[in-house]
Parts: sequence; C-alpha cells; structure tokens
Amino acid sequence: MSANDNSLELAFYGLLNKTRFGPLPKKVVKVSSESDFKEEGVPRFENFRGAPGEVVYDLRDFKGIVSWDDTTVTVRAGTTWEEVVSQFPDVASYSVAEFSVGGSLYFGDPIFGLNEFRSLKSALAEVTYFKNGSAKTGQYEDGSIPLLIRIKRERTKLIWKELITKNFKDIISLNDAILTARVAPFRSLEVWKTGDTFRVIAVYTPFRESLVGAVLSTLTGWTETRPTGPESLKGLGWPLYWYFGITQLNEFPSLERILADPDVAAVLRLERTRMWVSLFSFKPLSLPPSLALTPYSDAPETEAFTTGCVLCGKCVSVCPHAELKRSFAYSPMGFFALHSASGLDVSDVATCEFCGICENVCPVKLPILSYYSTKAKFRELQGPIQEEGMIKDVVLVVTADTKDLLKDEIEGALLYLGLKGENASLYVIPSSLASLVKSGSLPPDVKTKLDAAKKIYTLTPELAKVLRNSFDESSIALVHQLILGELIENKPSLKIHYPCYLRNDKGACSYAFYDLATGSKTEAKLDYEVTLCSLASVKTGVPSAVTLYTKERLLKDALVKLKSEVENLYTELLTETYVEDLDWYAGISEEAREWVKVGAMLQAIKDKSDDELKKVKEYFELVERQGETTKILQKAIDIKLKRTK
Repeated sequence: MSANDNSLELAFYGLLNKTRFGPLPKKVVKVSSESDFKEEGVPRFENFRGAPGEVVYDLRDFKGIVSWDDTTVTVRAGTTWEEVVSQFPDVASYSVAEFSVGGSLYFGDPIFGLNEFRSLKSALAEVTYFKNGSAKTGQYEDGSIPLLIRIKRERTKLIWKELITKNFKDIISLNDAILTARVAPFRSLEVWKTGDTFRVIAVYTPFRESLVGAVLSTLTGWTETRPTGPESLKGLGWPLYWYFGITQLNEFPSLERILADPDVAAVLRLERTRMWVSLFSFKPLSLPPSLALTPYSDAPETEAFTTGCVLCGKCVSVCPHAELKRSFAYSPMGFFALHSASGLDVSDVATCEFCGICENVCPVKLPILSYYSTKAKFRELQGPIQEEGMIKDVVLVVTADTKDLLKDEIEGALLYLGLKGENASLYVIPSSLASLVKSGSLPPDVKTKLDAAKKIYTLTPELAKVLRNSFDESSIALVHQLILGELIENKPSLKIHYPCYLRNDKGACSYAFYDLATGSKTEAKLDYEVTLCSLASVKTGVPSAVTLYTKERLLKDALVKLKSEVENLYTELLTETYVEDLDWYAGISEEAREWVKVGAMLQAIKDKSDDELKKVKEYFELVERQGETTKILQKAIDIKLKRTK
C-alpha cells in the first residue's frame, strides 16, 4: 500500500500501544484550543498509547501550565507529570513522569496518594472536560475528554519513611499486615523494585503515626527519607515493555517469579485490599492470570511492533525530514511505529537526509540509519562513472555527482590549502554521494586507495561523515570548518549556518543533499552570512566558508597590489619631482611639508577609479596600522573623491 502524509498519520493513530494495533480513525483533529471540539471522539495524549475511535482528538501538543495559586495548579491535558512536578513539586498526586496528566485521568493510571485518594479524579480540584457536544467543569466523568485539569497542591505536612530489603518475604509480611489490619491509613504505600532490591516507601500525615504503626512494625529498619517524585521511564533506561494492572493483595505471591527477575523493574502501590502493579521490562513477560491488565497495557508474551522504539518522540522535534514534510509521521518514531504493523510503504519516510541527529537523541540508541538504509530510495547515477584525479599525501575528495556542481568550491578549497602549504591533489570517487551516505561507508577499492593519503579533505558534511566512518577521524577534515576559525577571528559576529550534519542550536537544514539524492526541488531560505556546506551554498546562494575566504583573500591580494603600485609611484614622484620643495620647507612648516607629500600622492592616484580608491581606503582602515604613508594616501583619496562628486 502506497503512503501519503495523511495515510501515514492516520495509521499512527491506529497504534494503541507498542503491541496492539486497532482500526484506523477516519478523522484526526489536532487540538490547539477548547473550541476545536465539535463532535464526539477519543483523545490521544501521548505517542505511546491511545484509544480506538473514528474521530481522534490529538492533544499531545495541548500542554502547558495555565495558572496557579497557593492551593492548586491548572494545566492543559497534554502536559506531562514531569513538566508539572519540575515546577510544582508539592502537587498532591502524580503518576509516571513521562505520562500526561490528561492521559493519567482518562486511562485511570495508578498515582501517588492512591491509598487515600483511590483514583486521580478524586484527588483533583476540578476538571474542564468535553462530553456530549459541550465543555463542562466539575468532577471528571469517566470516558469524557479532559481539557484543563486543576491539581491540588499539598498543604499538609507529610512524613516519608523508607525501608530497603532484598527479601521478597518482607513484602509479603507487609502485605499480610495490611490485610490483617483491614485499614491502611497511609497517604501512599509503595514498593519500588529495581534489580534485586525492594525499596518500600510509606507516606502519611503526623496525626496518623499511631495508626500506621501496626503495619510498619511488621518490619524493622525504617528510616526517614525525602519525597521521591514520580517514577521515570528515563530513569529506568526506557524499558520497551510496560505492564499495568491490579491484583488482590491475597494474590500477591503469584508475582514472586516475575519480581525475582533482576531485569524487571516494578512499582507496587498497596491499597486496603488490592495492589496496583506497574512492571517495566526490556523483554516480553508472561504474567499470571491474577493480574488484571489495563486496556492500554502492553500485551503479555507479545513482541513490540516498534522494533525497539519506545515512542518517546524525542526524534520528532530534531528531525529535518519531519520538518520538511510538516508531519511527525516522517520522523523515525513514525517509521518504527508503522514499518512492520500497518502494511504501509514507509520508504518515503526512510528517504531522508541521513543526518543522524535522531540517533544522537534516541534514549535507547537505536541504529536508526541502519534500518533506514534498507528502505530508502535514492536515485541512481546514469551512464558510466569514472574515477578521476590522483591521490597524494594530501587529497581533496569529492564524488562523481558533485564534482561539476562544486567546481568553484573545489578551486577555492585547493587555493586555500595551497596558501596553507598543503599541496593537495583532487580525487573524484566513482560513486554518487547518496549511495555512500546510504551505505555509510566507502567501496572497498576506494578505501584501499585512500589508505595511502595522510590527510583527507572534503567539502560536504555528508561525505565527511562517511570518510570518518572509514578512517581515523583525525585524518579527515571539512575544509569549511578549518576556515571558520579565521573568519570568526576577523568578524566575531558572523552569522553562521551549521548544516544538519553539524547541527547545533544555531543550525538549519537546506535540504540540498535531499534534493541531490532524490531529484526534488525543495525550498530553503537561509538567513546567514556563511555556510559550512558547499551543497547548501550552491542551492541557496549563501556563500560557503571557502567562497567567503577565497573572495576576501583575492580582494585582499588585489588591494595590496593596488596600494603597492600607488605607493611605489608616490615614492618615485616624491624623489624626483618634489625633493627640492621638501628641502625648502624643512624646519619651516611641517604642515606645509606634509601637503607637498599629499600633492605627490594625488599625482600617483590620478588614474585610479573612485571605486578602487574607496576599497583601498576602507580595507586598510580596518586591517593596517596607520603609518605615515597610509595617512598620506588616505588624505589624497579623500581630496580626489571630493573633487569627483
């Protein structure tokens, strides 16, 4: 099935979690305000879970703190708990850090304070939600779509205690104590398990200390601790599989086998008669029937559709391809969500810049470009491709499809290297740039030949990356980066374009490589004075570092030559024509003596154009100390320019 922007996005909303796919919606509404709600539908608060429905309201970007006071904080539904707690650590309830507040309310996530509040909706001040065609405010109604959520802030002093144990029987004893007491007067009683260690956390108000004592006295070794904040998927290393469910306290021993696995992390929240269980694993788990899973939980014993992607979405905001297509579906997250589950052709998603920014931000370090290389469709070079040039100790390397396109850049780079004492040769790899980028390496025969070089230079960040994959990084250099330091030294405020392969917070993508590789003609306007990519320079007209350096170097050489000619002529005139006048004025008037010299200089520059003289004056005002001859030249130029106005 071929894919377009719309079908890819619709398919993404059919992904209910990493192990379940549902029917595709007929319509998606991306929410930016409350007025976007017109008809009944289901919400999508997060990348990694959703509900099936014909109409989906996408609230993933409907986020942010709306208002707050001493008692409450009001947030938009797409705001994550991490975003809330980072600003307001005193909120009275919260769930998994990466989960949204609206998602936790809609799906009924386990929360801090569960033992007292029983559910998130009971812990909140009020909710504005959409139901039956209109927005309402009050206590949340199950199944409605939350829009604005007012969270209570903790106004009561809480006591936090913890106990560390590696003995599963200690947890069973605690469990039995709650069942025996038939009351658990805690704000929260949780067990966090990582590796082979259990951390029991008890939270309660001071006036309940005598009531909780019957339960806590079951175990020894309690110590006071600080508030923990929400559990974090990031803190756990982003495990791929997440299981959420409820079991009765008397069924708790059935979890012993799973909790004995050191690779399984868990958060257990104990209530009066039941326990909320959150399990996190890097492999699918087989779970006991006594654990009733929530609808959005990953399916037991089921491999994830997403090939290791946890759908965190970190790649979306940095992906030039998603930016170009104006669709998150063209990000790596879109690729991994859809490539194996939906039957869609995702080659268009993989046919991208191959810049690798996504791999830098991926929390689970997926080899994204390796997957892309099996799907990407770049155009092939037509006709015979011949190897050109030669390889010396120092060599400038380009590809067959860029040698003509970058002719001026190549000449400029060789000039720069020559001025630096590097007698570089030019070598043209008999391959397209796209084929090298896609494979990530050089053809073996090319690699063997380039092994003879001691220093390899290139003009495109894409080829530099391929070369660095094949050789020691210290032997590879992008010429533009070498020149940049000199340019900045002369002009610190220079507006520099960092292409996506070198991207930082100053970066932007020209899509020049994408155009070359696919035959596309994308638009890109770069508001910069210099770029570090020759392809970007040719496409956008922004001068590359090589072009700027070459232009300034040639201008400087021309101006130096012009000034030298003028001063030589001035010296001859001064010696032959004006020497008697200079001797006559000696000791009488230095000012008059200087004007004799200015007269000689005017003679020297009489045949030079105004434009030439303006450039000489401006250039040497900036770069040269003001010696006597230069001052005489400036005065003469000023006089001549005034005369010709």
